[in-house]
Amino acid sequence: MERVFPLPEKIRHALVDVFCNPAIAAQAKSEPKNKDCLVRVLLGRRRFGSLRPGGSMFFSLRNYKLHLDQIEALGLDAEEYARSMADALAVLHWHTKIDAMDIEFALGSTPFDRNAARRVVPLKDVEHLPPPGSSTYEHTTNVDQDYKKRTISLWLLDFDACSTITMDDVGVRRAVDAFLQTDHYYPRPHSRDNHANNLWIVFSQRYIATSRKISAGTAWQSLPAKFIQGIMNRLPNQSR
Repeated sequence: MERVFPLPEKIRHALVDVFCNPAIAAQAKSEPKNKDCLVRVLLGRRRFGSLRPGGSMFFSLRNYKLHLDQIEALGLDAEEYARSMADALAVLHWHTKIDAMDIEFALGSTPFDRNAARRVVPLKDVEHLPPPGSSTYEHTTNVDQDYKKRTISLWLLDFDACSTITMDDVGVRRAVDAFLQTDHYYPRPHSRDNHANNLWIVFSQRYIATSRKISAGTAWQSLPAKFIQGIMNRLPNQSR
């Protein structure tokens, strides 16, 4: 198991500067709980109402949701995120064969020197490690280190709600259900928004391309395209 580190202070403060109500910005920066900052990347939703800048007197960076309009405002590469999500979902569906229900995509950090995060476990201590099925993280990681140099990555989290799927039309329907019931991490089709529509095209084309590589030569190589079509059939066409 590998730990996902929170985003560095400079990034946390930048998020506060851009998106927090100025009246509480200083408080948000000094709030200890905001150090535990992972950013959920939502390519399929824009903000509205009180989520808009200055619309709330509460601001938390814990499990912060970064919507598409915020990604645009920050100049982040939404298409690259869409491709990464498509690759991950294709692997989960057609290699791991699970529905990907309620998984999450989050920006977190990793120590640039990963060896600094690892603790050497002497051979004599191996016998005293917890039994199989329990966590050994605290025994093998330097949890108290102050990691000054970190890289930012898109992480895939939370598989607790995932279930296996069959390689047939029933499995496709379960995968479509999971897609629609999971938070809006992925782009969505049929938007009135040109950028959102383009992201869906990038996502769906990459998903099918990666899925074809995985399923080539199998009896179910036509299923990835059915998954994409199933999503398009289930979501209303807002562009009409």
